[in-house]
Amino acid sequence: MTNSHINKQGMYLVVIGILGKFSAVVATLPALAKVVAAFTQLVQNIGSTSEDIGIGTSPKTDAKRAAESAMAEDVVTLVGKLHAYAADQNNVELMDESDVAETDIHETREAERRAMRPS
Repeated sequence: MTNSHINKQGMYLVVIGILGKFSAVVATLPALAKVVAAFTQLVQNIGSTSEDIGIGTSPKTDAKRAAESAMAEDVVTLVGKLHAYAADQNNVELMDESDVAETDIHETREAERRAMRPS
């Protein structure tokens, strides 16, 4: 859930709490009691669904980040070796192209990585 959704859910829970304090008044109006019960059930369903989604995506996100980090480390090693080879061969053009800092690789966004792939 986004921060906006979390804020709205919190606001709904506050409304349910206030309605609970005035349950005697709510009980005097059967139509209002039905709406309050339905609203409470809906908010509970939202909470349980958001927990299910959060549990399902967190390990996947962690695995993706770990894979990206491992890939970046491998690329850093390869680019370093390529740059060393270019320096050994005195190939200025290859040295310029392989002169990439480790932070450049780590900070490259996923969309930019896809664009760099050879066709």
